[in-house]
Amino acid sequence: MRCVKQPYPTGERLIAAEKALEAAFASGKVDESSLRRLLADAESARSELRFIHLSQHYKTVQFLTPEQIKRYNILRGSVSRSVLVEETLLGYFFRRSYSHSKTLGRLGSSFLSMV
Repeated sequence: MRCVKQPYPTGERLIAAEKALEAAFASGKVDESSLRRLLADAESARSELRFIHLSQHYKTVQFLTPEQIKRYNILRGSVSRSVLVEETLLGYFFRRSYSHSKTLGRLGSSFLSMV
């Protein structure tokens, strides 16, 4: 079993960095140098947290079937539900026998005009 880097310490680091930034402004003790350091700390934590999150997406899809990948993308918001409905219906029509090709044309164009 592969060990996945936990996001919690990185998230806590980001929260602490943002609090330090806020405290610096609240105290009125901010100059260019301290601001750059505080921002760099916060952005370093944010970048690492984002990497941990996004890297799991590309690692996950290698274990999924094409149909699961479609569903996964929809759940993540990467693909609209209307695209899934269109692909599902058109896929169904295309799997029908060649003798139903006129039905496909009529129903497919009707369906696409509604989406």
